[in-house]
Formats: sequence, C-alpha cells, structure tokens
Amino acid sequence: MKNYLLSFLLIILFASSNYSQNVSINNGNVLVRVEQYGALRYSTINGSDTLIQIDRASVLVGGSENQVFDYYNDAENVEPASMANSSEVADYEASVVIDNSYSGLPPAVQVKVNAYLWDNAKYVIFKFAVTNKESGNASLIGGMEILPQISNEYGFEKVDMSDGTSDFIIYKDDADYVGVKVLNNPLNSLKTIEWFDGYNGSDNDLWSWLTYNDFDNNYESGADGVVSFISQAAQELAADESFEMYIAFASGNTKDDAESNMDLAVAQYENIATSVDDQLNQLPVKFALEQNYPNPFNPSTSIQYSVPSNENVNLKVYDILGNEVAELVNQNQPAGNYQIKFDASNLTSGIYFYTIKAGSFVQTKKMMLVK
Repeated sequence: MKNYLLSFLLIILFASSNYSQNVSINNGNVLVRVEQYGALRYSTINGSDTLIQIDRASVLVGGSENQVFDYYNDAENVEPASMANSSEVADYEASVVIDNSYSGLPPAVQVKVNAYLWDNAKYVIFKFAVTNKESGNASLIGGMEILPQISNEYGFEKVDMSDGTSDFIIYKDDADYVGVKVLNNPLNSLKTIEWFDGYNGSDNDLWSWLTYNDFDNNYESGADGVVSFISQAAQELAADESFEMYIAFASGNTKDDAESNMDLAVAQYENIATSVDDQLNQLPVKFALEQNYPNPFNPSTSIQYSVPSNENVNLKVYDILGNEVAELVNQNQPAGNYQIKFDASNLTSGIYFYTIKAGSFVQTKKMMLVK
C-alpha cells in the first residue's frame, strides 16, 4: 500500500513547479536532497546504483499538546531550497527556510535548514535553526520525524538504539545500515510507530510522540515500515530568539561501518563548532553589511555588520520613498562584528532599505516586512 502511495506522490511532484526548485548535493558516496517545505531525503551511491535510505526526514517543533509544527500540515517556504555557491564549513551546502504560514496555526516559528556534505564522506550533517515568531515567550521542543526506505524498500526495518542517549541505527537484514545521531544535545526521546496513512494528521498524536520521554529499542516493523520520532528537551525562548539542532545521518554496509562513519560525523561537527566560535571571536579585516535575517520578516529581524577599525558608525532604515523610519546605531565603535535587532512593529508591510555609514564605507541593502 505504501508503495502505491509513493508512486502517486511522485506523479504529483513531477507535475508541480515547486519540484524543479528542489536541490541535491552529491559527493559520489551520498546524495542528499533538500526540498521545498523542508523535506530532506538521504540516499547512498554504489557505482551506478543510487539507493534511497531515508525517504523523508523533516523538522518538528512542539509548543503544546495541540500545537506542533510539521512538514505536512504547516510548512511554507520563506526562502526556496537553494545550493550555496560556496560554503564556509563544508564542500557542499544546501538550505531552505520555512515557517508556519501555510496553516497559520501555532506555534509560530521559522526554521532555517542547512545540509552539509563533504568530499568522500558517507554521512551528512543537518542544522536546524528554530526561531520563535510568537509575540512573547514560548517553550518549544525541537525534533524530527524520519521515514526510512532502507535500500529502496519499505517495511521490516529494525530500529536499534546503541547507547540509549543520542544515537540509533535503522537497518534491515541483508541490506544497508543508517545511523542517526543528535550532535549538540542529548536525545530526550525516541518513539517508533508502524507507518499508516494519515499518521501525521493529528497534532495531539505528534505531541505525544515528541514527548514520549523514553526510548524504543530493538523495534521490528511490519510490511508497511516505520516512522521514528526524535526530540530534544524543551527550550525556553523569548520572541525572535532561536535554538539550533545538529543531526547527522551516517550509512554503511554493516553496523560497524555505519557507526565508524558516525564517529567521523561527530568529529566533523566538532570542527564546525570550533570554526563558528573562531569566526565570532576573530576581528574583521574589512567593512561588511550582511543581509538581514530573517527576510522577509514580521515584525523583527537581525542585521549584522563588521567594522575593521575604530569608526563612528551610523545605521539607518528608510522606507521606499527615502524617508528615515529608524536610526539603529549612531556611535563610535571599536573593531568587531556586530548584530542589532530591528523591530518594525509600528510600520506597515512593504520594502525598506537599511544603510550603514562607517568612515568612508557606505552600503545599502533591501529588506521586506510582511505582516
């Protein structure tokens, strides 16, 4: 039954204009597909054969028992799936930005999804930056739903938790192995269910699986296969505050191979974390004004800029007619990297421009407020 549903969905996808906007990154060992609305697909490559291993993985964000953000019911594109021309942390990078505007239902969140892949690797690292877009504080649980299709086949998967805290293996007898590991926080729960049509139709069910607070170990599925749900502990966020999740998939022909490749993914994640810290601490060598994020935004956004020497810095926002609507910075600042929040709660929807003047450096960028 599940295979017939997949065939029907593929026909619909090929007929959709959005399908052409999906992007893939491929290093010869692994193919990772980043799709519209945040769907992630993981395949392995062996010579001329490409084998699907994870049919779909997608982010879940829980706010309460009847408020869970998910791919199927809530997600809409903020920025379409795209491939980076160059990456500061990987050999290949793709991303998509989504929010809950399709349904308009809480929790109000925005999620930037990055997929990182390296030459010769048999793993991928996903980064999820989850931003609270509620008007006030929110307690949010980050997680993921995972639908395996090991070696192109649904059904009879086995889910084996290795250490009870952060990683597990999905596999089938006489087929490939795929490890899943949360890299930056302990895993709070792993719930595995038998797949059924409409399993994701109820926020109450999704919430109960996210908050299972236990670990299903040595699970063996029937013919329709499984869906596994993982989650981290709840995060308390102020409005427009974010948290990050890093999750790795690693594959191998045996359990030992998959675990060895996962060890390499962990080492690569540690390199990413070190690189980010170094970038934050390193003094800039030139002036820069970055694109605001998120963009489009409602009602606030962050603007980053860099100053390589002690300068008087002026940062202003203008409407499309050139009228000044806000002065964000007007002071002398030492060399460094800066970030400032712009709150447009009192402004109407439309295009705005922000301009920085620091010494002889002047630059303007455009942003869009959508209410």
